[in-house]
Amino acid sequence: MPGTRPLTARERAALDALLSVDFPGVDALRAQAAAVVADTEACTCGCGTVELVTAAPPASVPLPPVAPTQLQVLDSAAR
Repeated sequence: MPGTRPLTARERAALDALLSVDFPGVDALRAQAAAVVADTEACTCGCGTVELVTAAPPASVPLPPVAPTQLQVLDSAAR
């Protein structure tokens, strides 16, 4: 896909961690995550935002409006 790149190892690990929690519809999201790439044109301000896109069909099961999981990313000094 134009304007995309593969996820970095860190981005993939963060996505995998978010999808490691069981909730309704997570299996469909895990399957979809296999084809996820990062949109290189989503944010150019340097903030670290990563917009995920996929060519896979959307999940065909009802999903909660917000996944019941969260993730805190720390730097190498654990800050």
